[in-house]
Amino acid sequence: MSSEIVQLLTQLHDKATIVARKAQPFLKASDPDYYRLGFVARHAWHFKREFRNLDTSLSRVISLTRNGNLEFNMQTMDQCISDLIGDQRSGARPCNISENCWKFIRSKNTTGYMTTHQALYFMVGEVKGCVPNITERLFKSHREGDGIIENIFETLCANIYKQVTRNELILHRQRKSRDSEERDLYMEQCYVCGILGYHKFLSPDRLSVILDWQLPPGCYGSNEYLRDEAQEKEDSEEEEDWNYKELIDEGLRLKDLENRRMTHPTNASNLPGGCERHITGVATGLLGVYLKWLLTVPSLESILM
Repeated sequence: MSSEIVQLLTQLHDKATIVARKAQPFLKASDPDYYRLGFVARHAWHFKREFRNLDTSLSRVISLTRNGNLEFNMQTMDQCISDLIGDQRSGARPCNISENCWKFIRSKNTTGYMTTHQALYFMVGEVKGCVPNITERLFKSHREGDGIIENIFETLCANIYKQVTRNELILHRQRKSRDSEERDLYMEQCYVCGILGYHKFLSPDRLSVILDWQLPPGCYGSNEYLRDEAQEKEDSEEEEDWNYKELIDEGLRLKDLENRRMTHPTNASNLPGGCERHITGVATGLLGVYLKWLLTVPSLESILM
Protein backbone atom coordinates (compact mmCIF):
# COMPACT_ATOMS: atom_id res chain seq x y z
CA MET A 1 0.00 0.00 0.00
CA SER A 2 1.45 3.34 -1.05
CA SER A 3 2.13 6.14 1.41
CA GLU A 4 -0.40 8.32 -0.44
CA ILE A 5 -3.18 5.83 0.20
CA VAL A 6 -2.15 5.43 3.84
CA GLN A 7 -2.35 9.20 4.24
CA LEU A 8 -5.75 9.27 2.53
CA LEU A 9 -7.10 6.53 4.79
CA THR A 10 -5.83 8.33 7.88
CA GLN A 11 -7.57 11.54 6.81
CA LEU A 12 -10.82 9.68 6.13
CA HIS A 13 -10.65 7.96 9.52
CA ASP A 14 -10.06 11.21 11.38
CA LYS A 15 -12.86 13.02 9.54
CA ALA A 16 -15.31 10.14 10.03
CA THR A 17 -14.53 10.07 13.75
CA ILE A 18 -15.33 13.77 14.09
CA VAL A 19 -18.55 13.53 12.07
CA ALA A 20 -19.77 10.50 14.02
CA ARG A 21 -19.12 12.23 17.34
CA LYS A 22 -21.01 15.36 16.25
CA ALA A 23 -23.96 13.30 15.02
CA GLN A 24 -24.45 11.37 18.25
CA PRO A 25 -26.50 14.00 20.18
CA PHE A 26 -28.91 14.48 17.28
CA LEU A 27 -29.45 10.76 16.78
CA LYS A 28 -30.00 10.23 20.50
CA ALA A 29 -32.47 13.13 20.76
CA SER A 30 -34.40 12.32 17.60
CA ASP A 31 -34.99 8.68 18.48
CA PRO A 32 -33.80 7.51 21.93
CA ASP A 33 -35.16 3.99 21.52
CA TYR A 34 -33.55 3.52 18.13
CA TYR A 35 -30.32 4.98 19.50
CA ARG A 36 -30.33 2.39 22.25
CA LEU A 37 -30.80 -0.35 19.65
CA GLY A 38 -28.04 1.14 17.57
CA PHE A 39 -25.23 0.19 19.94
CA VAL A 40 -23.12 -0.36 16.84
CA ALA A 41 -23.29 3.38 16.20
CA ARG A 42 -21.43 4.01 19.43
CA HIS A 43 -18.81 1.30 19.03
CA ALA A 44 -16.67 -0.13 16.27
CA TRP A 45 -18.59 -2.65 14.17
CA HIS A 46 -16.48 -5.74 14.74
CA PHE A 47 -17.99 -7.90 12.05
CA LYS A 48 -15.47 -9.11 9.51
CA ARG A 49 -15.56 -11.51 6.59
CA GLU A 50 -12.98 -12.07 3.88
CA PHE A 51 -14.26 -11.54 0.35
CA ARG A 52 -15.56 -14.74 -1.20
CA ASN A 53 -17.75 -16.19 -3.92
CA LEU A 54 -21.53 -16.49 -3.65
CA ASP A 55 -23.47 -19.57 -4.70
CA THR A 56 -26.42 -17.87 -6.39
CA SER A 57 -28.11 -21.23 -7.01
CA LEU A 58 -29.17 -21.15 -3.35
CA SER A 59 -31.76 -18.47 -4.11
CA ARG A 60 -35.21 -19.57 -2.95
CA VAL A 61 -37.21 -16.46 -3.76
CA ILE A 62 -40.49 -17.42 -5.42
CA SER A 63 -41.75 -13.98 -6.42
CA LEU A 64 -40.20 -10.55 -6.47
CA THR A 65 -42.08 -7.30 -5.93
CA ARG A 66 -40.95 -3.76 -6.58
CA ASN A 67 -41.30 -2.60 -2.99
CA GLY A 68 -40.11 -5.71 -1.24
CA ASN A 69 -41.88 -7.89 1.26
CA LEU A 70 -45.23 -6.51 2.38
CA GLU A 71 -45.00 -8.27 5.73
CA PHE A 72 -41.95 -6.32 6.84
CA ASN A 73 -42.63 -4.58 10.13
CA MET A 74 -39.90 -2.31 11.48
CA GLN A 75 -41.34 -2.25 15.00
CA THR A 76 -41.34 -6.04 15.22
CA MET A 77 -37.80 -6.19 13.87
CA ASP A 78 -36.63 -3.53 16.34
CA GLN A 79 -38.13 -5.50 19.21
CA CYS A 80 -36.46 -8.72 18.10
CA ILE A 81 -33.08 -7.02 17.77
CA SER A 82 -33.64 -5.30 21.13
CA ASP A 83 -34.15 -8.72 22.72
CA LEU A 84 -30.81 -9.82 21.29
CA ILE A 85 -28.99 -6.74 22.55
CA GLY A 86 -30.53 -6.65 26.02
CA ASP A 87 -30.94 -3.59 28.21
CA GLN A 88 -28.75 -2.81 31.21
CA ARG A 89 -31.24 -0.21 32.45
CA SER A 90 -34.11 -2.67 32.74
CA GLY A 91 -31.93 -5.64 33.56
CA ALA A 92 -32.97 -7.51 30.40
CA ARG A 93 -30.27 -10.00 29.49
CA PRO A 94 -28.95 -10.20 25.93
CA CYS A 95 -29.49 -13.11 23.52
CA ASN A 96 -33.18 -13.49 24.29
CA ILE A 97 -34.96 -15.14 21.34
CA SER A 98 -38.73 -15.38 21.69
CA GLU A 99 -40.79 -17.86 19.70
CA ASN A 100 -42.58 -15.07 17.85
CA CYS A 101 -39.31 -13.39 16.89
CA TRP A 102 -37.80 -16.66 15.74
CA LYS A 103 -40.77 -17.35 13.45
CA PHE A 104 -40.59 -13.78 12.15
CA ILE A 105 -36.84 -13.91 11.52
CA ARG A 106 -37.00 -17.32 9.85
CA SER A 107 -39.75 -16.37 7.40
CA LYS A 108 -39.17 -17.94 3.98
CA ASN A 109 -39.10 -16.38 0.52
CA THR A 110 -38.73 -12.81 1.77
CA THR A 111 -37.76 -9.81 -0.33
CA GLY A 112 -36.70 -6.20 0.12
CA TYR A 113 -35.96 -4.84 3.58
CA MET A 114 -37.23 -8.00 5.24
CA THR A 115 -34.40 -10.05 3.74
CA THR A 116 -31.68 -7.56 4.60
CA HIS A 117 -32.93 -7.29 8.18
CA GLN A 118 -33.01 -11.04 8.55
CA ALA A 119 -29.29 -11.00 7.76
CA LEU A 120 -28.72 -8.02 10.07
CA TYR A 121 -30.44 -9.86 12.91
CA PHE A 122 -27.94 -12.72 12.72
CA MET A 123 -25.05 -10.28 12.30
CA VAL A 124 -26.06 -8.43 15.48
CA GLY A 125 -26.45 -11.77 17.21
CA GLU A 126 -22.90 -12.71 16.31
CA VAL A 127 -21.50 -9.38 17.50
CA LYS A 128 -23.37 -9.69 20.82
CA GLY A 129 -22.11 -13.23 21.43
CA CYS A 130 -25.45 -14.95 20.82
CA VAL A 131 -24.18 -17.57 18.35
CA PRO A 132 -24.67 -20.49 20.82
CA ASN A 133 -28.30 -19.46 21.40
CA ILE A 134 -28.95 -19.05 17.68
CA THR A 135 -27.22 -22.32 16.80
CA GLU A 136 -29.35 -24.17 19.33
CA ARG A 137 -32.46 -22.71 17.74
CA LEU A 138 -31.25 -23.66 14.27
CA PHE A 139 -30.69 -27.29 15.16
CA LYS A 140 -34.12 -27.48 16.77
CA SER A 141 -35.74 -26.16 13.59
CA HIS A 142 -34.53 -29.21 11.62
CA ARG A 143 -34.27 -27.32 8.35
CA GLU A 144 -31.83 -28.89 5.92
CA GLY A 145 -28.61 -26.91 5.64
CA ASP A 146 -29.69 -24.38 8.25
CA GLY A 147 -27.57 -25.63 11.13
CA ILE A 148 -24.82 -23.12 10.43
CA ILE A 149 -25.25 -19.34 10.40
CA GLU A 150 -22.96 -19.04 7.37
CA ASN A 151 -25.42 -21.16 5.37
CA ILE A 152 -28.18 -18.73 6.28
CA PHE A 153 -26.07 -15.74 5.26
CA GLU A 154 -25.30 -17.27 1.87
CA THR A 155 -28.92 -18.24 1.20
CA LEU A 156 -30.19 -14.78 2.15
CA CYS A 157 -27.58 -13.05 -0.01
CA ALA A 158 -28.32 -15.38 -2.93
CA ASN A 159 -31.94 -14.23 -2.64
CA ILE A 160 -30.86 -10.60 -2.39
CA TYR A 161 -28.53 -10.89 -5.38
CA LYS A 162 -31.41 -12.19 -7.50
CA GLN A 163 -33.46 -9.16 -6.49
CA VAL A 164 -30.61 -6.72 -7.16
CA THR A 165 -29.75 -8.01 -10.62
CA ARG A 166 -33.39 -8.32 -11.63
CA ASN A 167 -34.10 -4.71 -10.69
CA GLU A 168 -30.93 -3.56 -12.47
CA LEU A 169 -32.09 -5.30 -15.65
CA ILE A 170 -35.60 -3.84 -15.47
CA LEU A 171 -34.31 -0.30 -14.92
CA HIS A 172 -31.81 -0.69 -17.76
CA ARG A 173 -34.49 -1.86 -20.18
CA GLN A 174 -36.85 0.93 -19.15
CA ARG A 175 -34.00 3.46 -19.17
CA LYS A 176 -35.09 4.65 -15.76
CA SER A 177 -33.15 5.69 -12.68
CA ARG A 178 -33.97 4.70 -9.12
CA ASP A 179 -35.96 7.00 -6.86
CA SER A 180 -34.74 7.76 -3.34
CA GLU A 181 -36.50 4.77 -1.75
CA GLU A 182 -35.18 2.37 -4.38
CA ARG A 183 -31.67 3.70 -3.91
CA ASP A 184 -31.93 3.22 -0.17
CA LEU A 185 -32.94 -0.43 -0.51
CA TYR A 186 -30.38 -1.09 -3.25
CA MET A 187 -27.51 0.26 -1.16
CA GLU A 188 -28.70 -1.57 1.96
CA GLN A 189 -28.77 -4.82 0.00
CA CYS A 190 -25.25 -4.28 -1.33
CA TYR A 191 -23.97 -3.16 2.08
CA VAL A 192 -25.33 -6.12 4.03
CA CYS A 193 -24.04 -8.74 1.62
CA GLY A 194 -20.88 -6.77 0.91
CA ILE A 195 -19.89 -6.69 4.58
CA LEU A 196 -20.66 -10.42 4.66
CA GLY A 197 -17.89 -10.77 2.07
CA TYR A 198 -19.84 -11.49 -1.10
CA HIS A 199 -17.98 -9.49 -3.73
CA LYS A 200 -20.57 -10.18 -6.47
CA PHE A 201 -22.45 -7.17 -5.10
CA LEU A 202 -19.48 -4.89 -5.76
CA SER A 203 -18.14 -3.53 -9.04
CA PRO A 204 -16.49 -0.33 -10.33
CA ASP A 205 -19.60 0.43 -12.41
CA ARG A 206 -21.91 0.10 -9.41
CA LEU A 207 -19.57 2.25 -7.34
CA SER A 208 -19.66 4.94 -10.03
CA VAL A 209 -23.47 4.96 -9.96
CA ILE A 210 -23.55 5.18 -6.16
CA LEU A 211 -21.13 8.11 -6.15
CA ASP A 212 -23.28 9.88 -8.75
CA TRP A 213 -26.19 9.76 -6.29
CA GLN A 214 -24.26 11.84 -3.76
CA LEU A 215 -25.72 15.30 -3.17
CA PRO A 216 -23.59 18.50 -3.10
CA PRO A 217 -23.21 18.52 0.72
CA GLY A 218 -21.75 15.01 0.48
CA CYS A 219 -24.81 13.19 1.81
CA TYR A 220 -27.56 11.16 0.18
CA GLY A 221 -31.25 11.87 -0.14
CA SER A 222 -33.85 13.17 -2.56
CA ASN A 223 -33.05 15.02 -5.76
CA GLU A 224 -36.48 16.65 -5.49
CA TYR A 225 -35.03 18.91 -2.81
CA LEU A 226 -32.37 20.15 -5.20
CA ARG A 227 -34.92 20.98 -7.87
CA ASP A 228 -37.06 22.87 -5.36
CA GLU A 229 -34.03 24.75 -4.09
CA ALA A 230 -33.07 25.72 -7.62
CA GLN A 231 -36.48 27.27 -8.18
CA GLU A 232 -36.51 29.13 -4.89
CA LYS A 233 -32.94 30.38 -5.03
CA GLU A 234 -32.07 31.09 -8.62
CA ASP A 235 -28.52 32.26 -9.18
CA SER A 236 -27.74 31.69 -5.51
CA GLU A 237 -24.22 30.37 -5.01
CA GLU A 238 -24.26 30.29 -1.26
CA GLU A 239 -22.72 27.14 0.12
CA GLU A 240 -24.22 25.46 3.14
CA ASP A 241 -22.28 26.08 6.29
CA TRP A 242 -22.38 22.71 8.02
CA ASN A 243 -22.09 23.78 11.59
CA TYR A 244 -24.07 23.41 14.75
CA LYS A 245 -25.87 26.74 14.38
CA GLU A 246 -27.31 25.87 10.98
CA LEU A 247 -28.61 22.55 12.23
CA ILE A 248 -30.40 24.40 15.00
CA ASP A 249 -31.76 26.97 12.53
CA GLU A 250 -33.08 24.20 10.29
CA GLY A 251 -35.36 22.99 13.05
CA LEU A 252 -33.22 20.24 14.49
CA ARG A 253 -33.41 21.52 18.04
CA LEU A 254 -32.80 18.62 20.35
CA LYS A 255 -35.93 19.24 22.42
CA ASP A 256 -38.08 19.20 19.24
CA LEU A 257 -36.81 15.79 18.20
CA GLU A 258 -37.55 13.79 21.32
CA ASN A 259 -40.90 12.38 20.23
CA ARG A 260 -40.02 11.38 16.66
CA ARG A 261 -39.94 7.67 15.82
CA MET A 262 -38.79 5.80 12.76
CA THR A 263 -41.26 3.07 11.77
CA HIS A 264 -39.70 2.21 8.40
CA PRO A 265 -36.09 2.45 7.22
CA THR A 266 -36.77 5.07 4.56
CA ASN A 267 -38.90 7.29 6.80
CA ALA A 268 -35.81 8.84 8.36
CA SER A 269 -35.82 12.53 9.25
CA ASN A 270 -34.67 14.92 6.58
CA LEU A 271 -31.66 17.12 7.18
CA PRO A 272 -30.45 20.34 5.52
CA GLY A 273 -29.44 20.16 1.88
CA GLY A 274 -31.89 17.41 0.94
CA CYS A 275 -30.02 14.88 3.08
CA GLU A 276 -31.88 11.93 4.59
CA ARG A 277 -30.65 10.13 7.67
CA HIS A 278 -31.13 6.47 6.81
CA ILE A 279 -29.93 6.48 3.21
CA THR A 280 -26.85 8.52 4.16
CA GLY A 281 -25.97 6.05 6.89
CA VAL A 282 -26.44 3.10 4.55
CA ALA A 283 -24.38 4.76 1.83
CA THR A 284 -21.58 5.50 4.30
CA GLY A 285 -21.48 1.86 5.31
CA LEU A 286 -21.48 0.68 1.70
CA LEU A 287 -18.69 3.06 0.73
CA GLY A 288 -16.71 1.66 3.65
CA VAL A 289 -17.19 -1.84 2.22
CA TYR A 290 -16.06 -0.58 -1.18
CA LEU A 291 -12.99 0.96 0.41
CA LYS A 292 -12.01 -2.38 1.91
CA TRP A 293 -12.72 -4.15 -1.38
CA LEU A 294 -10.61 -1.74 -3.42
CA LEU A 295 -7.72 -2.20 -1.02
CA THR A 296 -7.87 -6.00 -1.34
CA VAL A 297 -7.88 -5.99 -5.15
CA PRO A 298 -4.48 -4.64 -6.30
CA SER A 299 -5.70 -3.85 -9.82
CA LEU A 300 -8.41 -1.56 -8.40
CA GLU A 301 -6.29 0.32 -5.87
CA SER A 302 -5.71 3.16 -8.34
CA ILE A 303 -9.43 4.07 -8.16
CA LEU A 304 -8.81 5.43 -4.66
CA MET A 305 -6.49 8.09 -6.04
